[in-house]
Formats: sequence, structure tokens, C-alpha cells
Amino acid sequence: MGGALGLTGAAALAGWNQSEAVQSQPDPQLPFGHPTVSLARLPGLNAVTDAGAETMWLSTLMYDSPLTIGAGGQLAIGLVIDWSIPADGRLIDLTVRRDALFADGEPVTAVDVAASLERVWSGQAGAVESWRWERIERVEVVDGQHVRMYLREPDVSIPWSLASGRVPVVPATWIERGWDTALGQIPPGSGPFQISRVTADELTLARHPGFYQVGRPRLQGLTIRGTADSALRATEFVTSDVDVLIDAPLLDVPLLRVDPRVTLEGGTGNRLCLLSVNAARPNPRAPEIRRLIASAIDRPALVEAATASEATPTSLLFPEDHWAASEIQPERLSPDEVRAVLTERGFFGGLPLRMITTASDASLANACVLLQDQLAYAGIAVTLDLLDHGELARTFERGDWDLFAMYSSAWRDPHELLRPLLHSDGDLNRGGYASARMDFLIDGATRLDVEAQRGEYYRLAQDIAYAEVPIIPLFIPNYYDALSRSLRNYTVFPPVSARGFRGVWMEPPGDDATP
Repeated sequence: MGGALGLTGAAALAGWNQSEAVQSQPDPQLPFGHPTVSLARLPGLNAVTDAGAETMWLSTLMYDSPLTIGAGGQLAIGLVIDWSIPADGRLIDLTVRRDALFADGEPVTAVDVAASLERVWSGQAGAVESWRWERIERVEVVDGQHVRMYLREPDVSIPWSLASGRVPVVPATWIERGWDTALGQIPPGSGPFQISRVTADELTLARHPGFYQVGRPRLQGLTIRGTADSALRATEFVTSDVDVLIDAPLLDVPLLRVDPRVTLEGGTGNRLCLLSVNAARPNPRAPEIRRLIASAIDRPALVEAATASEATPTSLLFPEDHWAASEIQPERLSPDEVRAVLTERGFFGGLPLRMITTASDASLANACVLLQDQLAYAGIAVTLDLLDHGELARTFERGDWDLFAMYSSAWRDPHELLRPLLHSDGDLNRGGYASARMDFLIDGATRLDVEAQRGEYYRLAQDIAYAEVPIIPLFIPNYYDALSRSLRNYTVFPPVSARGFRGVWMEPPGDDATP
């Protein structure tokens, strides 16, 4: 298996140099500054078992993963500085860097990397996103610097999974004896910051002085807060109670963009906002009805009102310029046309549906209210329920819902989007969609190392998804981090990642922090 899979650490290092090292830097100085960072919720401390995006974000501050993703979305080196895959695609050889230290001063070795990989792929830690590792047969330490992964069959998506925050590298000795974060037991990491204090409301992090990127991090530390109310988050930021707003609410972006005290970093995101369809329910059971619902949505109007135009409307899974993009031209019907079809199908009083979403995400709630209005004009009567985590779980168990508004996980390789959403045992397959042909295409695409061949598999998968409508894509939201102008040299890395904090420095009080 050659081609793109033959990527080595030398090529990756070039990408890393461009994304991280070639930046405007001040003269060398002692680290300064301890900003406060606002997230939508306080992160957990174990990204392997906690599916929350905030927890994975924190993991990228505390722990390095074997590989990373650069600011341009390319694979890049992390704790692994070289990787290779032979022609048959059944091995992945990893070379571990020699200059990385854990926060306790112990060197990061191949034993630590192998143990951390085995911790997630074996399922012994109750890992989320276990589909990432389903083709791994075993992991072996070759010597002090080299790890070999044996695969049951080729899988070109694994290097991308090695760059996920879901595979933090921790000391093998901690894995052997286990730990309990509830008791304050937190393994030392090799990332730029380490937990120094945990309270019910905040996490305090201190810099890791032995971090392998010499001179980084530039900050003394970080304080992290979790605030679920998006309006309160924005208020805390503009009143300078916090210095950084991670994943700024999109409706606030237009005002933040013109605020001279604020720097906005970001742009097009890599998540998909969509409706999952429960095809087991009577009303949306027929694919024709599901396609009708999809065709009734005015996505540009939805984006304008729900996101302040800070999103890209889409009826398809992949962006138009992506190598796996579909050539399908989705149908768009007027409200009158939709009502006429419903009448022909016997829904003389309209089509009643129940739509649910999480109560904790204001952007989803806002989009659902607007969708409810749009569909009402087309004769589709939607009852909307905003549910907390427990209520959502019980509703999924009962199955008494028709549409579920949600975001996909952040993705870079197409497998990371399709596998959880459309595979019969996908983590995010809320509607229970099952298609043997879809499973075959999703699984088969990762066995191919030629992009054009993979793209054809994904286009066939999208043809099926468009015909059977297990999900209804809505838009791709933009992503922004908002920062006080006193913070310099920040780079947004593809969400969900806090790697941009490695090179940040903060203006001392009294300095002119304007650009």
C-alpha cells in the first residue's frame, strides 16, 4: 500500500514547520501571562471515556498524541516523528521522538506510546469512538524508540485517528496500576500544560517546563471555566472577565468582528449540522417522505437567521471542493409543492413530526425553532422538544421521536464523518439506520490507498444516503475563537484542539496591546 500512505515524518515535519514554527515571535523572554479561557462546559479529565468536545480540547493541552493535525488540516508529527506503512498495508511502524518528557521528568518511550494505544484499542478503558481501532490486531514495542501496529486488514484512516485527542499518551506505569481522576489522580502528560488545581467551577493549568518544543509554552498557565449559557459567555468575554472565548457563539460573531478590543481567529469549520431521521416511526418511514422533508428546507435562509450567515448551507455530506464530494443536485421544493405531495400521499391535515435536540446548545435550539417555522409553511407540523442529557437518553431508548437535530464530530478524513453517522453500528447513528451496502462501502473505502478510488466509494455511499435519507444535512458552521488583543501569536488549529496555545504570549499590563 503506497502513495499517500507512504507519508513520512520528514514530510510531516515540513508541514509542522510551516504551521507552527514560521510565525512572528517577540524577542526571547520569560513566560508571561495567565489568561482565563471560557468553554461551553467545564471539561472532564479523561478524553478516552468522555465524549465531550471540551474534554478532548483539554486533552490536547495536557497530552500529546502520536500524530497531530496541522493548522492547514494536514497530518503532522507529534510524539511520533516518523511513520511508514508497507505495501500490503497491514503494518504501521512508528518512530517515537527522543526529546519528549512527561511532566514528572520521565522520558516518553515507545513503551508508553504502545501502552497508550493498547489502552484505547483494546477497550479496557471503555473508550469512546472505538470504531477507530476496530482493525488493529495488536501493538508491539520493537525497541526503545519504535512501535509496530499490526492490522487485521489495511485501514488508511488509522493515521488520522492517531492524531485524535482521543488517544492521549500517558506513562505506561500509570496504565498498569490505573487511576481515578475523582480522587485527584491525574497522570503526568507530555503536553504544554499540566493540571495544577481542580475546583467545581474552574481548572487551573501550569506550564510544563520540560515541553519538547523549546521555549514553549509562552504562558505561565491557564484558567479554564465552563459556562453553558452562551449569552453569559459572551458577556463575560466583552466585560473582560475572561480573555479567550473558545468556539464563540455564531450569532455574536458579527459584533465581535468589529470590536477593536477583540481578535477573531477561525473560519470554515469541519462539523456538519444535520437532522437524524428515525425511520422506524410511521410518518417518516417512507424514503419518499424523508426526501420531501429534506427538500422543504430553505438552507440559505436557515443559515442567515440561525448563524448570522456564519455557516455554509449544504444538502450533502462533503463540501463541494472536497475530493470525495458528490455530484448530486439536491431537489428544492416550494411550500406549495410540498403540501401538494403530502396531500397526494394522504396527509390531508399535514405531516405531524416530533423534533428533539439538546437543551444545552443554543445554536441548535435556534436552528430548530427556525426549521419549525419553515416546515410549518410546507404543511409539516413539527413539535419541538429541548431535552437535557438524561431526557435525551430516555427518549432515544423509547424511540418516540422523528427528527433529532445534532452536530457531527469534527472530522478531517471522510471515514471520521461517515463511520459514526451512517454505519449500522455507528456511535452517532441515532435513527438506527442499517444498510449492508452502506456498511460495505464505508468499510471498503478505508482499504484503498488511492484517493480517486476512495472518492468513488464515498460518492456511492452518498448516493445511497441521498436516496434513503437516514440523515438530512443542513449546514457546515464556521468556527471561531475570540481573544483579547493582549494575546498574541495565536493560531486556530482544526477543532477540536487547543494546540494554538503553545505559541501564545500575553502583553504585560500597561503595554500597548493594540496591533
